[in-house]
Amino acid sequence: MIVSMQLHVNVAKPSLLCTKPSLAPKLQTNSCSHHHHAVSTSSRHSAVARAPHLRQQRCALHACGFQQRSRRACIRTQAAAGSDDDASSSANGDTAAAELKETAALDELIDVLLSGRTQQELARLVAENIVAIDKKFWLRVATRNDTASTNEEKERLQVMATAVMMIVDTVVKKTEQQLSDSSKTLQAIMTAACDEQGQWFLPLRKNEVDAVRAALDRYESQLDDAMLSNAFAWIRKCSEDRFDTMVQLIQKVLQLYAAKQLQTKETEGVEGAVNQVLYAEEHEWGPLVAKFAKEGIITEPSFMGGLQKRMETTVLGLQSGSYAQRIQAEYLKEVEARAKDVFRELAKSSA
Repeated sequence: MIVSMQLHVNVAKPSLLCTKPSLAPKLQTNSCSHHHHAVSTSSRHSAVARAPHLRQQRCALHACGFQQRSRRACIRTQAAAGSDDDASSSANGDTAAAELKETAALDELIDVLLSGRTQQELARLVAENIVAIDKKFWLRVATRNDTASTNEEKERLQVMATAVMMIVDTVVKKTEQQLSDSSKTLQAIMTAACDEQGQWFLPLRKNEVDAVRAALDRYESQLDDAMLSNAFAWIRKCSEDRFDTMVQLIQKVLQLYAAKQLQTKETEGVEGAVNQVLYAEEHEWGPLVAKFAKEGIITEPSFMGGLQKRMETTVLGLQSGSYAQRIQAEYLKEVEARAKDVFRELAKSSA
């Protein structure tokens, strides 16, 4: 829920969509308002920033899966006073076994890369194993080069190493460019929510919400996981800096993104009602569900079934673990929770 009052922020795991305690326990509200008031810092909370000067928080490479992680678990043995020699020997044996296992894994990866027959095949292999191509990988390549028994083996290792290094460099540069482009896209979408003076105030007015939706339509081809990962990085950074209103603004953009992605073409019946609720503003969900239920357009089973179909499409149709899947699934769960509350109240009132 986009709110105009103060937030208490715990930065451990900021929610992508909502500041309601039920959906985002790390972002809890004291009070909230669904209604617009006169534009002032006391009634519409200002983001205290002008659009041209939005600080771009670039997502680190690990946000796109390119963090150079060590595959070796660091085993630290702390010898307590009076520990016997058998315990020390056992710990040393475990360490040696772990090192052998790591070396075998690196050798297997090197052999896999050496098996690449074409540049395209090698590029695919590098992309699949890029997380493991770290400092230890290169040290192992150097060791094998030094201990190679033939010049032919040394040449193969050197050619492979050069090709892999070039591919990794290309991937990193491409990723950095994607992150830069997606930052500009996200900034342009958020700029659409500015008022006439170039400032953000929350909650957004209807014309500002419409402007953000128009921007999402305009940049539809660029609404990829790189842009969404940047949004998440900005949420995390703003949470750390306690820039609470900017967190809410980005969450609102992600809500509108999810609503756009989940909407289908149906306008009548249960599916049409589901579309209207999904595309509505958050504070309109409950009244719309109650209205459609009273008019006999939906029942609780039929409406929940419609939401379940969208969830199945989201889970099966989007890449597992992607930001797109996560955001849309969270949005659907929140709509479902609100709808259940409405049907519960309707059941009480008719009893």
